[in-house]
Amino acid sequence: MEAVGANVMSAMLMLVLLVAVPSAAAQPGPQPGSFCNQNPGHITCQGGGTDPGGGGGAEEEPSSYAWGAVEPLLSSCADDPPRPQYLQRLVWGSGPNAGEYVTLGDFDLILGPRDPVPGGPPGAVFAADGFAYRWVCSSLDIAADIWAQAQRFMDPVTVDKNPSVSGLTGLETWAWYDGDPTVQPFQLVWTDPSTGFSWTLEAWAWMGNMTWEFGDGDVHVESAGDLAEAASVSGTEYQPAATHTYRTTSADAGYTGGYPFSFAATWVGEYRWSGDGGGSWSGTAPMSGSYTDSAAIAYEVLQVRSALVADGG
Repeated sequence: MEAVGANVMSAMLMLVLLVAVPSAAAQPGPQPGSFCNQNPGHITCQGGGTDPGGGGGAEEEPSSYAWGAVEPLLSSCADDPPRPQYLQRLVWGSGPNAGEYVTLGDFDLILGPRDPVPGGPPGAVFAADGFAYRWVCSSLDIAADIWAQAQRFMDPVTVDKNPSVSGLTGLETWAWYDGDPTVQPFQLVWTDPSTGFSWTLEAWAWMGNMTWEFGDGDVHVESAGDLAEAASVSGTEYQPAATHTYRTTSADAGYTGGYPFSFAATWVGEYRWSGDGGGSWSGTAPMSGSYTDSAAIAYEVLQVRSALVADGG
């Protein structure tokens, strides 16, 4: 996850800082407001800047900043869960340039691309187009929202077996999963509540681990690394995923109602995102969470005894 995010993010950072980004006319309008008030962790706006009108010294407090238009990117935050990053331009929140984008020309200092914005929010730098930007991670809600949607498509687990009613000692019991162990790729539009910017998300999920417990101590586990593998290892009625032969009846083993026979599956998933409606996609990132579903039954196992029957003839 970190390698994917770091590689894409590095490439996009170089592109943004060395090449001009899209024009402001194609972006949403500025959203004025004091940067300091929006970010309580950033105690002061002071820090070596000059007043945007020019002529100020290093001791003067610059006018406050606010976030501006969103610049969609395909880079990934390097935290967990992975989520999209984007750039936001800075606008002046007050002063003579209030509501206008922050640019290199607003300062009486020798500044260039990659230089930090004097007195600006942490991480804010100037780009090759002269505007000030800062990397921002999308809301954490993205992980919860997409995982909740994936769960709506997951088939419930069931205990599928043959013999279906009662097992017999000495006879193999077959077990498999009769539902769909995958959630095929689906898309949804997710809107970041902090910015109102929308991303197109594509996600898919599968049973990464499947465990059959036959109740007498025997356990069979299958693992799948992707959609195709999950479909192949979950088994069918004619090609079971797990088999087991009981040597003792359930009653003799102390289970008067039947062996505690269970099946459990842990779902995992992956997703990617697009800032242009699916025209281009980020790298694939694993979902941060997982979901385990299980089912259990009492499985009676009997013993068939042969008996001699007198010939009535």
